[in-house]
Amino acid sequence: MNAKWVSIVPKPQTDNADMDAKVLIEKIKAFLSLTNDGKVSHTIDVDFLVDALFGNISHSFILDHDVLFREFKNAVFSAYKTDQQLANRNAILRKFEENCNFHLKNKIHYTLITSIGLNSTSLPRRRYVNGYVLNFSKDIPRKYASSRQNLLEKYPNPNSGLSDEKDFTFLSVSLEAANYQTAYMKAMKAVDLVRSIWQLQVQKDMNIFAYNNSQKFPSDSVVTLGLAHTLHLSNGKSAWDGLWYEQKQSNDIAIQIKNFDTADLHIGKFLNLLNNKNIKYRDFLHKIFVSYINALDQSDHEFRFMKLWLTLELITDADDAKTIIKRVSFFYKDRAVEKAILQSLRSARNINVHAGERRPNVELKNFQMCQYIEHLLRFFLQNPFKYEKHHELLTFISSKTEVSAIDDEIRRLKLVKKFIA
Repeated sequence: MNAKWVSIVPKPQTDNADMDAKVLIEKIKAFLSLTNDGKVSHTIDVDFLVDALFGNISHSFILDHDVLFREFKNAVFSAYKTDQQLANRNAILRKFEENCNFHLKNKIHYTLITSIGLNSTSLPRRRYVNGYVLNFSKDIPRKYASSRQNLLEKYPNPNSGLSDEKDFTFLSVSLEAANYQTAYMKAMKAVDLVRSIWQLQVQKDMNIFAYNNSQKFPSDSVVTLGLAHTLHLSNGKSAWDGLWYEQKQSNDIAIQIKNFDTADLHIGKFLNLLNNKNIKYRDFLHKIFVSYINALDQSDHEFRFMKLWLTLELITDADDAKTIIKRVSFFYKDRAVEKAILQSLRSARNINVHAGERRPNVELKNFQMCQYIEHLLRFFLQNPFKYEKHHELLTFISSKTEVSAIDDEIRRLKLVKKFIA
């Protein structure tokens, strides 16, 4: 099966990896019943239990999170309708898979219309991400303009006074998806991927003359998202009766990129690498790039710091400080200093999370985190040693860095080779 039960408790802490699921299923049964016409009746409390049970499965279905949970809940009810004892919990997974496969077999063409903070005086070339088509324009494509305007008027921006930002570049993302929720999720990830690549292309310098730390140590998204996102069908009409707004307190300013044509060429090269199906860890690359730009989108600097550290954990595939610091400091000549800085950042993160104390100079810390993360992103994307697998890159940056220790290891391996020959 595509879906399977997993334990969310580390194995050393439990003798029975299935215990959590069994306990939750037993409790769920107490909140369910069948009506006279054979329908499943339940109280709202069951949602908490089903949500916890949903956390005990793994799967690879690419659907919107709300859709996935709804179909899992439907699967629980369907299994209960067949067997009120829920004796075979795999029946829940089989029904869940059936529900998800139904969505994936019936795909519809959608187009997301949004805008990004690139000055529209220079337009990027058409791009492709995961097979989706991204087109950039100075104005909203005529096909979608009317339905988009109707939605904006019907559901005005809750932050009154804000409208589409001046000089922003409009972006359309065309794709196929099972439903409008999944289409929006996939399209926005494609937009985020492009924005994260632009983030790497723009040099971020400290400004010693700035009047506050946010400007002195910049770590904001360079290419921001526009205010509103609308989703449309192939005929131009809205895909659903609604739209999505970004939570903004003020309008952003569209950035003017120097040497735009050269930068855009580099964007294309980087995206070609991310789209290369021969790269076996492509999904991992997409995940860490999107994680990075999502962290920078956070307006609260403390929360941004937490998200940046999470991104560092994702890139290094570790959650213990020793491994993270070893892999990040690998690239630097003065590793002792870098390790000390990284340890300080880790300590600040722990104090913030566990003690709830705000640490000083969080803007400076965010700037440092961006330097480390962007260096790692470039290394993993460009892959200078042409490794085929993700774990090979991690093994490389986990290597010993003391020359004497490396020489000793080479001598030892030569002896091993001579012995086994």
